[in-house]
Amino acid sequence: METKILDADAIRTMQDTAPTTGGVSKQKARISRLMVSPSVLLLLLWMAVPLSMTIYFSLIRYNLLYPGETSMSAWRTSGFS
Repeated sequence: METKILDADAIRTMQDTAPTTGGVSKQKARISRLMVSPSVLLLLLWMAVPLSMTIYFSLIRYNLLYPGETSMSAWRTSGFS
């Protein structure tokens, strides 16, 4: 039996094409992850914008009678002054 010496590129290629436990190769899993990532980032942005706006509007004191006069109330939002 002959022993073959493999370089790092050959080992990496074997690892990328080796099937995982689910029957999908690591290369296909990586491609799938790259294809799904834009939608995941869009959903994270979709969640982060309303959350940040909620935090901003909870910290600002907005008077409906005088809308131009806004001030940051910071942690004094629970009082009705």
